[in-house]
Amino acid sequence: MLGITIKKTGNFSTGTLEIDPISFYSPKNLPPEDVLLGFIKACEALLTGNTLPYADTLRMTLAKLDPTFVALEMPFDNKPSHQSEKSRILDTLFSALDKTCAVEACYEDALAHEKTLLLAPFGRFAAYGSEYFVAAQLSQNGTLSYPPKTYRIDRFKWIRLHPEISFEIPANFSIQDFYFFPFEFGSQDPTQLTFKLMKNTPIPLQRQLKQRAIYEPQTDCWSLSVRNISEAVVWAIANDILPVAPQPFVSMWKEYLLGGVNHYANK
Repeated sequence: MLGITIKKTGNFSTGTLEIDPISFYSPKNLPPEDVLLGFIKACEALLTGNTLPYADTLRMTLAKLDPTFVALEMPFDNKPSHQSEKSRILDTLFSALDKTCAVEACYEDALAHEKTLLLAPFGRFAAYGSEYFVAAQLSQNGTLSYPPKTYRIDRFKWIRLHPEISFEIPANFSIQDFYFFPFEFGSQDPTQLTFKLMKNTPIPLQRQLKQRAIYEPQTDCWSLSVRNISEAVVWAIANDILPVAPQPFVSMWKEYLLGGVNHYANK
């Protein structure tokens, strides 16, 4: 793949394997597409085994570089849990997902409010040290009453399987639509950003924003809570997003753009 050949030298009994230096390709002699593909494949190997500290961030980056990248599914920590209740909750959710049947659960939201819900689990993913289920809320007769959203597994207080209530996962459902943006995590206090999309915004990004952000049709703007403004600015520039508010978000976006223009103008 990267143009390196292993060859055998010597006779049958004393032969050894060595790298053939003639087979090395210089990046200068390769088309840019091949160099990028080699970089992506080399990075994919780092994701094996779930040992890379920044594996989630690397997946996000590779997905931006290669639209066909299919390894965005985030691995899970397979270490045995010492919390039996958490293990039981996970087992129940897995069973519901496998059998496509509902669960009744007590869930604590971000404001520490507890509520009992009837849920239809659609899928699972992990991000930044936490595990999540995507589930739709059901009415008592088993029909979908609210669109699917993300639920953090460690916020479930208890859960019960309802095998008598079945459901179907929509054909257009994609777990990737619910993945978090990297800048939603960080040490900063939450800040609400407002921005507009350009006409050429990729469809996958539009679908993801429909799950992660709030759209205001009156102003044609989107809003999203973030914890890392500088990373959000880089994301906005990379995706032709137009910042609207707050002013620090807009100012940093202009500063980054101007810095890029000056950098290339002086070359």
